[in-house]
Amino acid sequence: SSLALLDEASAHLIKAGGKRIRPGFALLAARMYMTSLERAIPLAVTLELIHMASLVHD
Repeated sequence: SSLALLDEASAHLIKAGGKRIRPGFALLAARMYMTSLERAIPLAVTLELIHMASLVHD
């Protein structure tokens, strides 16, 4: 099923390692200027996904 494929792909990405420092910095910056991180989390995820996609594209 597509859910099993998604589970397998996400597990591969998590186990692949990497620092994933970009989303951490985004959340730290958000914490300095925002009271709630709920709006910042999608941005942090987007930053990391764009970075990962650029690595795959190369």
